[in-house]
Amino acid sequence: MKIIAMCNDRLMVFAENMIESLKRVGAEVQLTHIDDPPGEFKTAAFCKICYRKLEIITAELALGEPLLYTDVDVVFRRNPLEDLEHRLENCDAVFQQEEPASGRGHKQLSPHLWGAGFFAVKPTDAGKALVAPKGKEEENRWEWHSDQGLLGTRLLRTPPVATVEFLPMKLYPSGWYQKKIGLAAERFACHYNWTVTSKSKIKRMQKEGDWMI
Repeated sequence: MKIIAMCNDRLMVFAENMIESLKRVGAEVQLTHIDDPPGEFKTAAFCKICYRKLEIITAELALGEPLLYTDVDVVFRRNPLEDLEHRLENCDAVFQQEEPASGRGHKQLSPHLWGAGFFAVKPTDAGKALVAPKGKEEENRWEWHSDQGLLGTRLLRTPPVATVEFLPMKLYPSGWYQKKIGLAAERFACHYNWTVTSKSKIKRMQKEGDWMI
């Protein structure tokens, strides 16, 4: 399994921090630099970056190897590859969970519970279909203006596009979990999302001992 990520110039400092965290656990990442400018949420620039990600993942899966996609504001504390490969044995993909589902049934789940910033996927037909760029019937739906909304909506179909499982939040915490619950020492990686500004992200990482550069 390979680890892949993408970033632009604005996010490079977080990529450098992530790369350092991976070095410390004996892993490395294949980083794709993109020239697209950053965009505010749901703007055309934002959507372009979201779907560029799906194009990159689709191309990598075509090589026949499972992969972990990670956003660059993730910090690794343990090498997750063996654990993720084990979890993928009986499903097509495993996703970080953004926040608890509060006991709601599957049909009431929000598409945005599946964290598109940290997930592992196998090169099965179903795995490839899950992360494929938008089809024509998906072009103009507002809830799919991000990759996360698109992937989550595909998983809520009956039947879902692919068989997936959530990763344990204690071991793969999101920014929500870090803020509301706190981080466990045995975590594999924390995604410092749920924070808007770069300055705030860095402060949170420093507080948790996860700023490594």
